[in-house]
This record gives sequence, structure tokens and C-alpha cells, in this order.
Amino acid sequence: MGGRILFKNTLETYTDHYLQCKLEQLSQEHRLVSLITRLRDAVFCETTEPRSTAAKQKRAKQTFEEMMVYIPDLISKCIGEEAKFEGIRLLFDGLQQPVLNKQVILCVFTS
Repeated sequence: MGGRILFKNTLETYTDHYLQCKLEQLSQEHRLVSLITRLRDAVFCETTEPRSTAAKQKRAKQTFEEMMVYIPDLISKCIGEEAKFEGIRLLFDGLQQPVLNKQVILCVFTS
């Protein structure tokens, strides 16, 4: 616990820098176009055929695993694997609401 208190500012600065670098990468024009197209297709294209339950479960598992890998090891060591898992699980579960996702995307695109 003492180490966590001592390194709190360092971890927050590192996390802020890491997220800022990722946001800068996302804000490049060619990536923004791709991201907007994918978001539009994922949220608003309802004409595609529905996926099977097995396909949904496979995709959900793959997405969750990729979210777990996305967090750097340094942060995992500082906050602990259980806290990392619970945080990502909370975020993942929050993103499983189609109506809320559409509302968030509309708010992002209109602002």
C-alpha cells in the first residue's frame, strides 16, 4: 500500500501520457475516417443478418481478451490483476447496451 501511495502521481502521469498518445494516434485523419465508418456500421447498420449465439459469444470473448491485453503491464502491476479485470469487465458490460451506444455515438457526432 505504501508503494502505491508513493507512485500514485507517477502512475497517473504515465497513464495520462499513454492515453494522450493513443488519442493522438486515433485523431489522425485516415484513422478517424476508418473509425467513424466502423462505428456507423456497427451501431446503425441493422440490415445485416443476425449473428448466432455462438458467434456472439466467440466475438465477446475475443473482444474482452483484447481489452485485457490493451492495458499496459505497468498499470496491471500497480493496481493488481483483479482490479484490472474488474475494471475492464465493468467497461465491457457497460458497452453491451445497444440503445445507449447509439445515444452516445449520436452525442459524439453532433457535438
